[in-house]
Amino acid sequence: MTDKELRKLRRNELFEIMLAQGREIDLLKQKIADLEAALESREIRIQEAGSIAEAAVGLSAVFEEAQRAADLYVENVKRQMQEAADAAEETRRAAIEEACRAAVAELKQSAEAEATAETEAAEAEAEAAAEAEETAQSPDEAVTETGSDETEIITETP
Repeated sequence: MTDKELRKLRRNELFEIMLAQGREIDLLKQKIADLEAALESREIRIQEAGSIAEAAVGLSAVFEEAQRAADLYVENVKRQMQEAADAAEETRRAAIEEACRAAVAELKQSAEAEATAETEAAEAEAEAAAEAEETAQSPDEAVTETGSDETEIITETP
């Protein structure tokens, strides 16, 4: 509207135009406030995105450190398990060696006992043979010993 047209309008019409413009101003102010809020929200999101990115980098470092700690723990557990297995193997070997030593000692003892028994049996057999020989000799026969290890049998004839 031009100035001329506005001058020709009555007060009521002007008042209605002013009210309409006031409503439009209020709507535009509300729209501006909404847009500013949206802009601020985007700026906050952009800042938060930066903060989130920084947090992600920080969390990444935390997770890397946690992974290193977990790897170290697993390595230590494996090492301890190997040491325990080695110790168990050494204990098993020692037990086997001790059992072998005991078996060898028992076999030696058994062999010595058997040898002693065989010696005693041979001596007893020799004694029995000697007695049998003495018994088998006639009264006319006499046994004399010579200076050597030989025994000489002298037979007397009537």
